[in-house]
Amino acid sequence: MTGAIMVFRRNDIDNERRSPRVFVKMKSRVTHNRLRVSGAMKELKSFGLDEGMTVVDFGCGSGIYTIAAAKVVGNSGTVHAVDLHPTLLEMAEKRALGMGLTNIDTIYSDLETGVDEDSVDIVIFYNVLTSTRSVRELLFEANRIIKEDGTLLIRQSGMTQDKIKVMVLKDGFFSYLGKRGKTMKFKKIIGAFHEIS
Repeated sequence: MTGAIMVFRRNDIDNERRSPRVFVKMKSRVTHNRLRVSGAMKELKSFGLDEGMTVVDFGCGSGIYTIAAAKVVGNSGTVHAVDLHPTLLEMAEKRALGMGLTNIDTIYSDLETGVDEDSVDIVIFYNVLTSTRSVRELLFEANRIIKEDGTLLIRQSGMTQDKIKVMVLKDGFFSYLGKRGKTMKFKKIIGAFHEIS
């Protein structure tokens, strides 16, 4: 269906009794998702994501940023997609496989990832701060897995950037590097997770 041009006559109806308008909407959604992935790729590249890197996308949802990251890092990189909702993980997996992406690892969790310590270049927290059971534990896990020169990207709807900054800096896991648009960038503080239990 992607990219195909479909011609319908007024009387065309599929076997589920849907009108051609449904297919037009579906094609529109596919195009919209492609544009979202392409915008996400551009955004992630602007934060330093490059080929061969490792990414963890917490609260990956249906996988827009997971897929974007997977396309940027290529076959030599890895993206760990983390979510507490198995249906969303399955949707992200199917979407990625449909695009021929095989560098995505899905993890069913809201906090612990099982990812090796100091192995991740970029961790993404897009709209997860208000849906996790413990922001502190989430930040602890991010600090544990991020490399010395790695970064944490945060964007949260319905929360001011000042509030996010206070929340993230409070326990000393990260320092603030700046922002681009609604996305804030933080740097790992080395050894912080060993000092704070």
